[in-house]
Amino acid sequence: ISNSVGVASALMLYILRLFLKANISSVFLCCFLVEKPRHRQSELVKRSKHEAWMTWNLRHGLESLPVALAHALEARGVEVLRNRACERLDTSANRVKVHVGGADSGIEVDAVISAIPAWKLSDLVMPSHPMLASHLQKISAVTVALVSFEFDGKVLPTEAFGYLVPSHQPSKALGVVFDSCSFPEHDRKGRPSTRLTVMMGGHWFTELFGNRDSVAEGQLVAIARETIADHLGIEAEPTRVFIRVQKDCIPQYAVGHHETMNAIDQYIEDRSLPLTLVGSSYRTVAVNDIVDTAIQAADQLCDKLAVNR
Repeated sequence: ISNSVGVASALMLYILRLFLKANISSVFLCCFLVEKPRHRQSELVKRSKHEAWMTWNLRHGLESLPVALAHALEARGVEVLRNRACERLDTSANRVKVHVGGADSGIEVDAVISAIPAWKLSDLVMPSHPMLASHLQKISAVTVALVSFEFDGKVLPTEAFGYLVPSHQPSKALGVVFDSCSFPEHDRKGRPSTRLTVMMGGHWFTELFGNRDSVAEGQLVAIARETIADHLGIEAEPTRVFIRVQKDCIPQYAVGHHETMNAIDQYIEDRSLPLTLVGSSYRTVAVNDIVDTAIQAADQLCDKLAVNR
């Protein structure tokens, strides 16, 4: 139900947070509030603060975070429906009916937490709340192509996180991340190597590369190699190349986004809709902040449910 690891983690953490504070009768339903747990910092969090970490990663990639959270939820008896698309939400002041693919009838729940993109949620609420849908449709997202290279030896001219290209510069790249500098532990074992990733597209994807569904991988690789040769002087042949086209992966906070969010929040509040929004479409696109806002939203929802019961 998410188009990014960060948002998936936010949703899973959100649900886990709710479960720890309340009994859950379904993946969407929260009821019977229990004692509010005290906020505790793990040893890992304490270490990160003491050592002033600037970035972090996981041994098997960020995907392992939502996977671990899903396992933790299921171990506590939470039902997680996989590969079952949500087709429609019918909301009222007290209940929500969630129409899920493959189900004969909707699932009735007390509250819904949505971590899917705003434009996707707009389709689900359009039949019952067209005005809310129109606000959600204003929050668009763009597509980014990622081309990751591995080279033999140390080929970077300097050690750094990477760089972004200013929009006024004549470049087809958005920026380059020096993966080996940020996370050298993920480099291959044995002889020295260098990993880096070129980011391209964004708002200009169609203008630069055409249809995102049919763009040629060879074209993306050629532009990426031209970019690192021009910017970094790297002309060596890569030993490995990975190409990914991430569709609608970065929400766009256009001028007026703050007013759009106010309108969305006001609509939900005025009608007492049991709908909570988390994820990158609304208030932040950074993984750390997405998780933090999900925790805050879970606390607020549990407090609200406690008052209503």
